[in-house]
Amino acid sequence: MHIGYSFQTKYYMGEDSARKILESVHPERDLGVIIASDLKSSSQCLKSAATAMKVIAMVRRSFRNLDIADIRLIYKTYIRLHMEFCIQAWSPHFVKDIDVLERVQKAATNLVPMLRSCSYATRLQMIGITSMEEKRLRRDMIEVYKLLTGKEQIDHRQFFNSADTPYGLRGHEKKPWKDRSRLDSRKYFFSQRVVNGWNSLPAKVVNQLTASRTPMTATTAKIWTTEADQLPVHLPTSTSRPTGTSTLNRILG
Repeated sequence: MHIGYSFQTKYYMGEDSARKILESVHPERDLGVIIASDLKSSSQCLKSAATAMKVIAMVRRSFRNLDIADIRLIYKTYIRLHMEFCIQAWSPHFVKDIDVLERVQKAATNLVPMLRSCSYATRLQMIGITSMEEKRLRRDMIEVYKLLTGKEQIDHRQFFNSADTPYGLRGHEKKPWKDRSRLDSRKYFFSQRVVNGWNSLPAKVVNQLTASRTPMTATTAKIWTTEADQLPVHLPTSTSRPTGTSTLNRILG
């Protein structure tokens, strides 16, 4: 598979008469994730949404009446996992791809008869879940926390360059440096899109977590949310869709 521009390069395997040309492919599936030659996640979004919608159809045929507790359990156990598998590697940034995944959650919340007359935001609040876009942002922040604290057993310097400076930094001391990106495929890569959100987190909580290496518990999330209320939050936004300053506060609470 040729990434980016195609130069019609041919690759061979073997020697002399036994040499065979390797066939070129455009989409490639690796560890369950569809990788396109332009590094866009549209194909993976459609595949994940289609699989989740099949599960929703099975639930609709199998259950006549579902209450809020039922759909919360079924959705988190059987539906949402298809849209969150390895999401850090293919998180969408186009509005059309974001809406594809969001429509699946809208269809799942409509399975409860008593909530069908409510708006989508009300259904999310009643069931006790957040939007898919907010959920992906929360998972990104958790993944950065795991990398910086060594819980992933991966050298975080493979992803982030520390913004060390003798003049000090505003906020916490664990701020990674964000490189300038020319292409969207790099701009929305994991190590680039998470920098603004992580750097805007409160210094008190980030320094405490990274120093003590304590797990991110519900109590920590509440403290995080309380501290974040006092600071402006600058988050990476998707194409043509602004993100409010209270988004990070909601998803960490």
